[in-house]
Amino acid sequence: MRKLISILFITLISTLAYSQQFPLQSQYQYNYSVINPAFVVENDFTSVRASFRQQWVGFSDNPIATQLFSVSRGYGKNGLGFNVFNDETGGAFSKSGISLSYAHKVRFPKSQFFPESELNLGVSAGAAKVNIDNLGDPAILNNEDYIPEVTFGLYYKVKDF
Repeated sequence: MRKLISILFITLISTLAYSQQFPLQSQYQYNYSVINPAFVVENDFTSVRASFRQQWVGFSDNPIATQLFSVSRGYGKNGLGFNVFNDETGGAFSKSGISLSYAHKVRFPKSQFFPESELNLGVSAGAAKVNIDNLGDPAILNNEDYIPEVTFGLYYKVKDF
């Protein structure tokens, strides 16, 4: 009987509860440097990528949309990148901004115990405009603030793995 009451309670709460929304992450699979700045040193050529995705158009009053534009270039052991992004999650939260990234590559030679590998260290700095619809929450003071953002990233790659 206890299990039945617990299942009914969890089911009822899950249908009534609201949660936070996060930006759509599947769009970033071809544009990793937006999430992890350590990826800008990955290639020794200039990479320009742009993507646009829009979902639930015509099915919802608040469609989900993601737009990304990034330019990155590796220079041997160093790399630079520039990103412009816009995320509309279809709810009360949306975010857009720009960032500039720097990454450094550390190579580890093959040894007796470890294969040849690389560790990329990255840092990104920029600003984002966060829009939050006022939902009657007194903690939300201003819904159009520019917020400075700093992101750190690591990327470890093992050769032939």
